[in-house]
Amino acid sequence: MLIVKGLGGRTTARFVGTMLTGVALILGSGLVSAGPTQCTGAMSNTTVNGDLTVPSGATCSLDHVTVTGNVTVQANGSFFITTGTGMDTVIGGNVSANGCNRFDIESTGGTGRIAIGGSLTIANCTGSGFYGGRGNSIAMPMNVLVGGNVKCSNNNDNCVFDYVVFGGNVDCSANDGGCVLQSPAIAGNVTMNNNTNGANGISNGIIGGDLKCNGNSPAPAGSGNTVAGVKSGQCSGL
Repeated sequence: MLIVKGLGGRTTARFVGTMLTGVALILGSGLVSAGPTQCTGAMSNTTVNGDLTVPSGATCSLDHVTVTGNVTVQANGSFFITTGTGMDTVIGGNVSANGCNRFDIESTGGTGRIAIGGSLTIANCTGSGFYGGRGNSIAMPMNVLVGGNVKCSNNNDNCVFDYVVFGGNVDCSANDGGCVLQSPAIAGNVTMNNNTNGANGISNGIIGGDLKCNGNSPAPAGSGNTVAGVKSGQCSGL
């Protein structure tokens, strides 16, 4: 406490400790954050409370991990999800990989599931090998899910999604290596435009919106699709 002599002999008490107390309250309330968890290797059997970041140039793999927030893969980073433990991996928020090296989520065998609650963006990635995700062809129900919109575009190689459930729209465009969707379940619209230098197609899909394809070389192939909306462009006969 600081005592200051005022005019007329009056004293004024100023509690300078009030400011320090306020700072302590802010720190204690969690308003000051340490930032996202950094993933630079293999993570398993753990929970990340908050966001997860894969730093530039690092490789991160998850198996039986829960992330309550978002996942960001920085430039030249690589990100993988597997289910080798037979257990689930869950991401509560969005996943974004812009300028990544590699990106692959896989649950092709066993009992483990992969669920992404938000959107998924894989864009401008430069590594070799496909980008995307693959589920188990015999799992009932399908064991890989993305709850929001998906954008896989402008990548150096092909985008592939096999046996995956999508809760929103899917935009798979401008990939140098093509785009293939095998047996997807998609709640919204599908856009497949301007993919080149590799196979393009969609087969055995069930789509709640429209299926639109234009400017792909070669033209998309496929059959057995059920589309609630309109098929148009290069996909009008699929």
